[in-house]
Amino acid sequence: MSSLTGWIRRGMNGFENSRPCFGRSARPLGAMPLGARPLGALKTAMAAAVLLLAAPMARAADGDAPPETPDIIGAMQTTTAHYETTFADLAYLHNLGYVELVAANPKLDPWMPGAGKRITLPKRHILPNVEKQGIVINLAEPRLYYFPADQPGTVKTFPIGIGREGLDTPTGETKVTRKRRNPAWRPTREARAADPSLPAVVRAGPENPLGAYALDLGWPLYLIHGTNNVWGIGRRVSRGCIRMYPNDIQTLYNTVPSNTPVQVVEQPLKFAWDGDTFYMEAHTTTKQAGQLEKTGSFEPDADLDLKQRVMTALGERVAQLDWATIRQAVRQRRGVPIAIGHAVES
Repeated sequence: MSSLTGWIRRGMNGFENSRPCFGRSARPLGAMPLGARPLGALKTAMAAAVLLLAAPMARAADGDAPPETPDIIGAMQTTTAHYETTFADLAYLHNLGYVELVAANPKLDPWMPGAGKRITLPKRHILPNVEKQGIVINLAEPRLYYFPADQPGTVKTFPIGIGREGLDTPTGETKVTRKRRNPAWRPTREARAADPSLPAVVRAGPENPLGAYALDLGWPLYLIHGTNNVWGIGRRVSRGCIRMYPNDIQTLYNTVPSNTPVQVVEQPLKFAWDGDTFYMEAHTTTKQAGQLEKTGSFEPDADLDLKQRVMTALGERVAQLDWATIRQAVRQRRGVPIAIGHAVES
């Protein structure tokens, strides 16, 4: 077993006992802090693999309309598993979330996919159905999208870790109120009452669960921050905060101004047109994501009004829809865009 594989596996086995997030967490159990490991080439590979999916960067000429942000970004990719490759390794190296890799590859064992197996890397995304500005977080993916105000038509996207069951990340609208480098972590009174071993404060360093950068939100005690527990990205592991890979939070810290608006939504089903083709991207709900990770399967969404959702997404456009493909996509919820219909001229 490689050192990285063993380190991440130990951490993932013990994540239920970890205490993440500002005012609500502590040192990770069962894993060496990221900063204490000489990751070497892997760290360099991750820096090169930061996921930046953007529309063309050309500036509009004076008097021209700014370029529009596309509704679908990125492209699907595949990779070949090697001996002892795990999804935890691949998520870190390819800047993806662990659960989104599991969902995209339902027939493979995430810990032993097998040498030579082709693994889908879900790097194509339909944008959430919200105003394309500032930071948008879709808990169902879970993924963060950033629309830089000074780069019209551009969007950057990153996998994130979110609040676990019972300590859910809230939905709604807020903003970035402050940016902090090398933030100190101070457990809340409730956290210290639940665990008296917690210190009053943890200064910057490899033991700090906030990582090297933090963006304070308008919601008290909720942050977008880094982590020293990289296996938690793409999973429900925190007590409500939004975690990012170390390189990703550094990118966000360096480019996101204070007062940037933040929208947090939960949209398991997303729809978009690409030319004359109509696409749907079906993710698990946050509850189903927890079930998928623990058992390898999830319960159907009993409250889903599928036909109404599809027709609402179509709006005034007319399409020949493939309902068998739609129903299968919702059953599987692989989290990748799938063509479900084609435009019909009226």
